[in-house]
Amino acid sequence: MALLAASHCAGMRKAATSTAQSLLQLLQATDALRRPARFEQLLDVFRFVAADGAAAAGRLRKALSAASAVDAGAIARSANTADAIKREVAAARVAAIQQDLTNETGRARRATKKGAAMIDLYTWTTPNGRKVSIMLEETGLPYRVHAINIGSNDQFTREFVAINPNSKIPAIVDPDGPDGKPYTMMESGAILIYLAGKTGRFLPQSDRLKYDALQWLMFQMAGVGPIFGQVHHFLRAAKEPVPYAIARYTKEKDRLYSVLNERLAQHEYLADEYSIADIATYPWVARFEWHKTNLADFPHVKRWFDTLSARPAVQRGMQVPKV
Repeated sequence: MALLAASHCAGMRKAATSTAQSLLQLLQATDALRRPARFEQLLDVFRFVAADGAAAAGRLRKALSAASAVDAGAIARSANTADAIKREVAAARVAAIQQDLTNETGRARRATKKGAAMIDLYTWTTPNGRKVSIMLEETGLPYRVHAINIGSNDQFTREFVAINPNSKIPAIVDPDGPDGKPYTMMESGAILIYLAGKTGRFLPQSDRLKYDALQWLMFQMAGVGPIFGQVHHFLRAAKEPVPYAIARYTKEKDRLYSVLNERLAQHEYLADEYSIADIATYPWVARFEWHKTNLADFPHVKRWFDTLSARPAVQRGMQVPKV
């Protein structure tokens, strides 16, 4: 990996100021479109060896996301020859990258005009809370952490109820919300969708992949989170064993793992590209020991879990809040 990074270091250093065409050529040269997980590792190595590599790595990630969103299959069905398919797919990817660069320039101008707006994150050391801290780390948005100790009932204080009337973490307050006005949000899934919309990242741009990501996000919200949480409760918090509840929720937990395993046997990530669906699901799977699951029994989930565990932003997000 170090040798690969060294061979492309010169081109990657220029990525912060490269054109859309040059960015696509670099993505092709590094095989990023076919092997995005390896490319992510390559970027991590590049950032380590290049002190000024953060901006270039960030632009390359955005370029890969934009290029990956192009529906090559739809283009292939409408083109007549292999050469035409290759040419039209490349043109569509360049256009998608260029659009992202244009949007990025607009966001940068607005940020320069307004100054950096720091999001307030109200959270605790739970899977739902860490979904949002991982997302904030992945996007690079500046944020301030407010630890809400749910074991001490901080969530029921007058101050927090004013932010989230449902008294649940996480919640955010974005001083630069829609129309440039402050905006408060509750519910972890909604927050992930909001941050994806705010940054243009981690929610695919093509309709097909976007809806893939959203349905697997809902799968986590409606299935993985509630069921894994019930297993945790009856195994760890119940005052006395309830065999029926333990058996019921453990059986459903194992079924959900099988669904994930089957999906990940056919897709590198839940929506093909890394998205808010993966970010939402990861912190719950990370508690596999709590719900007594051997990830080796679900090899495709384990491959996915290990891939996400290696992401620096995921590692940082899983440490929030520091207690």
